[in-house]
Formats: sequence, structure tokens, C-alpha cells
Amino acid sequence: MVSGFSVAFSYLKGRYDEVTGIRPALVFMYGTGHGWEVHNVGNGPALNVVVARASEEEHAAGQWSDPVRIPPLKKDGYLAIHWSPQHDGSFGVSYDDMWGRPGAGRRRPERNLPALAAISN
Repeated sequence: MVSGFSVAFSYLKGRYDEVTGIRPALVFMYGTGHGWEVHNVGNGPALNVVVARASEEEHAAGQWSDPVRIPPLKKDGYLAIHWSPQHDGSFGVSYDDMWGRPGAGRRRPERNLPALAAISN
């Protein structure tokens, strides 16, 4: 009985570690040369990445504007947000991991941009 539980636990724990060990995590940073940048600080690639922005009023209402699809970001990869380098509102990002699961572990019914990784000045 105990050995069966131990085997099942080991299998499930190994599967959990396999899945969570290579998840992307996107953050926004302000670079001195390019303005705002989106960085992948996680352990896996970020796919289907869409970046949007919002004014303070839009962000408070959960609304996003000007969505832009960007190329996939590899681990430790980044991209300058050249289309909005001096934006003073908020940025939001929507992305998937390599298994097609939404970033930050949230489910989204549509491709509307939830505040998965949002920052404000």
C-alpha cells in the first residue's frame, strides 16, 4: 500500500516538475537605450506572445488597446517595444508555453488580454 502510494507520488511529482520546470515568465523592464522591453525570465520559450497597452483608466476597467503580436521569446530573450517606447500607462502580455497552456497559469476563454504580467508607472 505504502509502496504504491510512493510510486504514484513520485510519478506525479516528476510530471509536475517536468511541466513547471520549463515555463516562460514575461516581465517588462525599462532599458536605457530602447525604452520599454519585454523579457522572458522563465525557463522555457514564450509562444503566441501578444503585447498591448492601456491608459490608467483603461487598465482600471480591464481594457487593453493596440495589441501587437511579437515573435516568440526564448529563455533569457527580450524584445524592445519600439512601437511604444515612452508609454506612461500599463503594458499587458498574453502568451502560451510550449504545450499551449496560457502564461501565468490562468485560463482565458478568448484571446482578450488579461493582466497576466502588467506594470504601471
